[in-house]
Amino acid sequence: MKSAFKILVHPVTICLLFCFLIISGKSTAFFYIFVLLLGLPHGVLHSILGMLGMVLLLSSISIKKRSTVYLIRLAGALCFIFSLLRFFTQPGASYNYNTLRESVPLVLLILFSLLLLLFIVNQLRMLILERKPPLSA
Repeated sequence: MKSAFKILVHPVTICLLFCFLIISGKSTAFFYIFVLLLGLPHGVLHSILGMLGMVLLLSSISIKKRSTVYLIRLAGALCFIFSLLRFFTQPGASYNYNTLRESVPLVLLILFSLLLLLFIVNQLRMLILERKPPLSA
């Protein structure tokens, strides 16, 4: 059970779920990674935030200092949240509201949200435990 939890809240798992969120338009559907890549050359904010979040999460795997790792992962998770919020609230975003009406994209979005919430709680817990002074006898 504990190893399944570790797999579900691993940064790679979170990044993969983020990339493969399904965004439904009026006539087509795309994975969110394609939406990010299409917006990146134009400097679209949700694309920059999404890619920054992925870079932060994936680069945190190779960092050795634990407290820094937790802060970087929290920053990456916040970038994911702000990327999705910006994407669905930008002008003309009503084109993508089918994502919230269709079952498969909605289930993926809910699953990602729940796992991201668990990821954030886990990182905060680890950060608090890291900073807590050890009990002396």
